[in-house]
Parts: sequence; C-alpha cells; structure tokens
Amino acid sequence: ALGVSAATFEPMFLEQTASFYAREGDDLSVALTPFEYGAHCETRLREELNLCDDALDASTKKTCARVVAKHLVEKHLQRMLDEGFTKAFKENRVGDIARFFQLAKRCGGGKGGGGHETLSKTTKDQREALASTSTDASNSSTKFVDAVRRAFGVSLRLLGTEIVKDEQREKDMVMRLLTLKSLADDAVHRAFESGETFVATNREAFEHFVNQRANKPPELIAKFVDSKLRASSAKAAGTSENDSSAFVAIDHDAETEKALDGALSLFRHVQGKDAFEAFYKRDLAKRLLLGKSASVDAEKSFIGKLKAECGAQFTAKLEGMFKDVDASRDLMRAYNESLIGSSKTKRDDDDEDAQTTAPVKDVETYVNVLTAGSWPTYTALTLRLPIELERARDAYASFYLGKHSGRKLAWLDGLGHCVLRARFDKGEKELCTSTFQAAVLLLFNDVESLTAKAIVEKTGMDDGECRRTLQSLACGKTRVLTKTPKGREIEDDDVFTVNGSFTEKLFRVKVNSIQMKETEKETDETNERVFQDRQYQIDACLVRIMKTRRTTTHASLVAETFAQISFPAKPADVKKRIESLIEREYMERDRNDPQTYNYLA
Repeated sequence: ALGVSAATFEPMFLEQTASFYAREGDDLSVALTPFEYGAHCETRLREELNLCDDALDASTKKTCARVVAKHLVEKHLQRMLDEGFTKAFKENRVGDIARFFQLAKRCGGGKGGGGHETLSKTTKDQREALASTSTDASNSSTKFVDAVRRAFGVSLRLLGTEIVKDEQREKDMVMRLLTLKSLADDAVHRAFESGETFVATNREAFEHFVNQRANKPPELIAKFVDSKLRASSAKAAGTSENDSSAFVAIDHDAETEKALDGALSLFRHVQGKDAFEAFYKRDLAKRLLLGKSASVDAEKSFIGKLKAECGAQFTAKLEGMFKDVDASRDLMRAYNESLIGSSKTKRDDDDEDAQTTAPVKDVETYVNVLTAGSWPTYTALTLRLPIELERARDAYASFYLGKHSGRKLAWLDGLGHCVLRARFDKGEKELCTSTFQAAVLLLFNDVESLTAKAIVEKTGMDDGECRRTLQSLACGKTRVLTKTPKGREIEDDDVFTVNGSFTEKLFRVKVNSIQMKETEKETDETNERVFQDRQYQIDACLVRIMKTRRTTTHASLVAETFAQISFPAKPADVKKRIESLIEREYMERDRNDPQTYNYLA
C-alpha cells in the first residue's frame, strides 16, 4: 500500500496541492495587504502540516511542505517585501517583520529556522518534519533570506537619509536617529535572531546615511551630548557663580546615561570624528569655565567611553582641560593665602597703600589658567575693564607670573563671568552676568543714562559684541536696563537706563545665558578650523607616503592617502593638497610622466 501511495497517490496529490496554492497565491496576494497575506501563508502552512500529520506519510509531508512554500510564498515574497517592509519597519511592527523573515527561511526547501516561534501551534513531530526538509537543500533558502536582508537595508537607508537631510528639523535629528536605531536594533534582535548578516547590514546602513551631510551630524551629536551634560537653570540655582569649578551635585540618572550611550552609538558610525571632537571640546570648555556642568563624574565617565572607543590620543586634550581646572583650583588656593599674608604684612601701611589694595580684597576673584594647546582656539576680544576688576586681574597676574617666570597670560574676557550686587527700587538682587555685561552695568554707577554709542566708546568693545550685550540686558527675558525707544535693534542714539522697577522672585538672577548659546559665527569658525586641520593632516599624510616611496603614481598616492586618513574627503581635496605641496617644493611631477610624482628631499 505504501508503494502504491508513493507511485500513484503522492504525485497526483502534490500536483493538485501545487495547482490550488498557485491559484490562491495569485488571487490573495493582490486582494490582501502584505501583512494579511503573510499571516494567511503562516496559517496555510500550519494547516497543511496538521493535515499531513493526521493523514499522510512522513515522506509525503516533507515534499508537501516544499510545494506549499514554493507556490504560496516564494512567488510572492518579493512583492510582500516591496509593498510592506518599509511600512512595517517604520511602524515598528516587529511581528510582521519576523513573519517575513520566517517565511523566507521556509522558501527553497529551507527549514524555516525559528518556525517554532511563528508557527507556535505545530507539534514537536511537525517541527522535526520541517527541519528534516532542509537536509538536501541546507542553503537553498539563502537567496530568499537575502531578499529580506536587502529590504531591511533599503528601508533603513531610506528612513535614515530622510532624517539626516531634513534641514527643517535639524534640532531633532539626533533624537530621531536614536529612535530609528532603537527600531533597527530591536528588529535585528527580535525579528532576525541577531543574524550576523543583518547586524552587518544595520551597521553599514547607519554608516551610509550618518555621513551624508559632512560635519552636520557630528556637530548635532556633540550638541546633544552638551544638552545632557549641562546643568539646567533650575538645577544650577545653588551654584556659586563666581567659582567656575563649583559643580552641582545631581544624580546622573539612568535616563541620561542611556541618552549618552545612544549618542555614542551614533558617534561610532561617524567618519568625521574630528568634527565631533571640535564641537564637543568647545561645549565642554563652556560648561567647565561657566560652571554649567551637571556632574564632573558624568563628564569624566563620557570621556572615558570616548577614550575606549577612539584611543588615548583622541581624548588627551579633553583630559588636559580637566587637569587645567584642577590646577587652577590649587593656584587660587595659593593666591588667596597670599592675599591673607599680604594683608597681615601691610596692616600698618599708610592709607594710600590701603586704598590701593582694598579693591583687590573687596572683589572675590577666581581665575582659570588654560593651557593653549588643550583648549579650543579663542579670539581675544577687546574690553576696557572697570578699575575694580582691572586691579583684581593685575593682582592675580603679578602673583602668577611671580611663580612662573617666562610665561605670558592672555586674558579671554569673552569667557569670564561675574556676580554683581545691585540695588533696585524693590530690593537687592545678585546678577549673574558675563564680563561684558558687568562692564556695561558698572558704567551706570556714575551716570543715569547712556547712549549705545557712548557705551561702545567707554567699554572699548567691538561694536557688534556691544550691541549683542545690550540686547541681552535690555531686550531679553531679564531686562535689567530699559531702552528708549523700544525695539529689538540697537541704534547708536538709543538711550539706556537702569530698570528701577526690575523685579524677580529669586535673589540671584541669571542674565548671562547668552554665553552658553553658540552663535552662527562660532559654528562657522569651528567648521573652518576642522577644515584647516584636515588640510594639514592630508599634507602630512602625503609627505609621509612620498618620503617612504620616493616615487609613485597619482592613483597610487591618492589611494594610499584615503587608506590612511580617518575623515571623509574627496579626490579633489587630495588633488588640491598635492598641487600645494608641489608649489611648496615638497614634491614634483616626473618630467617624462605627469601622472608620476617624485619626492624632493
């Protein structure tokens, strides 16, 4: 009987099964959505397994499973993926994505891998029967699984590129990329069983679209990190504003840690890591110098992760910034002790000397001494300090240069901040200001009103910087000065007076938020500095290669340069640097072959 079945019944049964599912597949693949059709295929496969288990021989069961998968799934899988995968991925329909994957693994005689998860109602014997169908075609499902992998990669690149190139929503780019990464990682882990090829596709897709806009993604990732490591106004309310090393004791909660780890996961895919470093360093400097860091431990923890990711050379300057802050704290301790000693020594001095030293004692000073090579490059802005501040600064300079002969101090007033005690009609307030704001406000101790032009002349500030400072004092949320006539723009003849009716619930009022905001000019300067540094690195790389090879072709030189540099560049960029080196006589074109270069010792 078994021989009759194999010879007569089985071929006819399989032919009818193939015909039935071919017609059903053609009809339902059009009538149903990709998700509905996938669920239908899953149901049909389970029903056929049950039927074979109840009525047919195990040998027929194997072949039947292949026939159903071939006519119901294989023929229509690509259409399901084309019409449904991107939608399923975008809506985080992990169940549907997993179903596509499991169906693909059943195609071509494959066993379906984790079919016991999706076809959960099958028995142990049925799963074993399905597993045995792969003995003759263990790799035959590969092309169908690859189709799913390609659909995953295409969908991921499409959605990621859309986010990165959306200039209207740049501020949300990092959060949107983190959401996308969460979706992709979830799909790889839960739907694709953490398969190596899918992990690689995930990584390659992110590397593709994260680097679509040169320096913009690394810049925004750095700003995202800054927003997580910076103390908010409410949290920083108890900070001693005249001590730039006073950090707020705040728990570095799990949510912040998770956000920073997410930013680091995006950073791994960035080719222009030097651009991230430049923007991160500038933001870190502001947090340290303006006392705006939420947690020193969190800062050092993140730098430790960067060090593990990129090596000690990448974070050497960042760690140097913390060393400077610690060294400045020790210097300030020694300076204050010297003032106390000086006060005892000069207790019996004449009145003239007492008047000279009194302002230094009355002004509580804190100075950060920065090592030029470790910190961002700053442009020294001109400012004529009030006499009280100038004496305090000169006193510290005298102390420092007395301890360190041969050194020179360059003062960066644009990074300084002050706490002023002001008397208004409704009581006293402490105003936390920038040094520029303080210089302007102290002018009103001697006069009731001043024009914008007069303020520029008295402070010696750059005209644009002075107008920006006046806007922050008279046109912002906290209006310490009043402006006549009213308006946002500052004209030379506009008159400024102290706002006598100024009121605020808090005793200490923050006015210097302008310092934490990065201007468009600062962003442009940072990008320009990154561009210049890259040119120097390309030059150094070209010279090293030429010095080693002595003679090489243009194509070989360009290829070797791209292999050595760690940031994105174009062949045209390398060609320009080659021309520059030829002009500066580091190398020359071969007289017989213009595509060959010779090194000049």
